[in-house]
Amino acid sequence: MQPSCTCNKACPEGCSEEIETAESKRADTGLILDTDELVDDRLRALIEGPSSYGLVQAHLSEAQLAAGALAEYDAVLIRSPTQIPADAIEAAFARTEGCRLKVIGRAGVGVDNVAVKAATEHHVAVLNVPSASTQSVVELTVAHILNCARKVPLADSAVKNGEWPRNALWSAGTELHGKRIGLVGFGHIARGVARVVQALGMEVHVFTPSALQSVSKRAEIEAAGYVAQLSVDALFASCTHVSTSRYHPVAIHICNLDPAPFPSTSVRRPASSIYIQYLFL
Repeated sequence: MQPSCTCNKACPEGCSEEIETAESKRADTGLILDTDELVDDRLRALIEGPSSYGLVQAHLSEAQLAAGALAEYDAVLIRSPTQIPADAIEAAFARTEGCRLKVIGRAGVGVDNVAVKAATEHHVAVLNVPSASTQSVVELTVAHILNCARKVPLADSAVKNGEWPRNALWSAGTELHGKRIGLVGFGHIARGVARVVQALGMEVHVFTPSALQSVSKRAEIEAAGYVAQLSVDALFASCTHVSTSRYHPVAIHICNLDPAPFPSTSVRRPASSIYIQYLFL
């Protein structure tokens, strides 16, 4: 079975681009499939040079995956667009000519688009890059906080409409220095946000369920110069700003809030007596 066109797009009728089969590109040491155009010229030179691996850049259709196309490759590199369900892995290992698949690499944080259990059962390693987007999300979170505090979107819209509401925006904006931010959760992203906003002069409060059962976790939070809250209600009551992940079901549940379709929104939580800016990131 040959992979689809390497242009990775729907080809117009009559496309004459030559499609190389996996067998025609196979190197002695193995073959790597790049399904989402991850490999640039520098990485290609590394793969096809010192390592002598063959490289195929192609998107496999659902029909090809179901027919066991993954069996032709030693490793597969993917991002979010590519889904590798259990039946694709099972089909690859059901091929009578054998299956070469050893590694599935996800260039990103999660592996939710890979059937990890099926891969593990066939001794296929599933790798990811847990910190791939951490710094980017930290910076985006701080940007949203600053936008909310300084009313940057309102100012941008006004200027584009030929207005200059300096006094209105001056009185509406607030400083972050001296304010209190509450972080629901204390993973890599929350820690990065805490470091940046603390440098801006904000007091950092943290609530994480693990701190309720672990004295050492509370000690870790406090040793970093942050305030460990023992309930999410206490955090909301203490803070002027709150940040958490809209995609984390535990965080959404304990905050008693529904995810909003917008990147940032202001809400009033029933359990809290103060108005807060709640960032869904």
